[in-house]
Amino acid sequence: MSDTISGIIQGFSPMLDKGAVVCGYEIMEPIGSGGLSQNYKARSSDGTFVTLKFPSTELVGDPATYERFLRELKIGQKLSHPAIPRALAINENKTGPCLALEYIEGKSLRTILRDRTPLSPEQALDFIIQLAEAVSYLHKNGVYPRALKPENIKEGQPFRFKAIDMWELYN
Repeated sequence: MSDTISGIIQGFSPMLDKGAVVCGYEIMEPIGSGGLSQNYKARSSDGTFVTLKFPSTELVGDPATYERFLRELKIGQKLSHPAIPRALAINENKTGPCLALEYIEGKSLRTILRDRTPLSPEQALDFIIQLAEAVSYLHKNGVYPRALKPENIKEGQPFRFKAIDMWELYN
């Protein structure tokens, strides 16, 4: 890893304020965090929204973290499926590496199951088919998601789901 990349990772700032411009995107709000990343809703210069992912503070300084971001982008850019967000770019600046992904507005499957249950048999079957098709597509492309759970699946449009957390992938 180059000294520049190492310095970028070591200089990562975990708390980003609304309105801050990071990696070329304006931070709108935090949208979640997990063991590997912190996620923010952000706006690009053309006004479109993206999800920005930054390595969690526990991973700052870990050379494998940057490589993981690069692998995520490479995998994400080769995938094209309606149930998988597009990987848009990886950027670097003094705040650290950030991965820009298609932003999916909507409720998580966990919230939907809590608020709308019981689902009709048709709705449940439709969801299962969408998820099975997405997982099958990933597997056919040599990608194996590790964090496929109701919190990481969003309803982008009524009963059109996307698996949003593609950070934890095996390839």
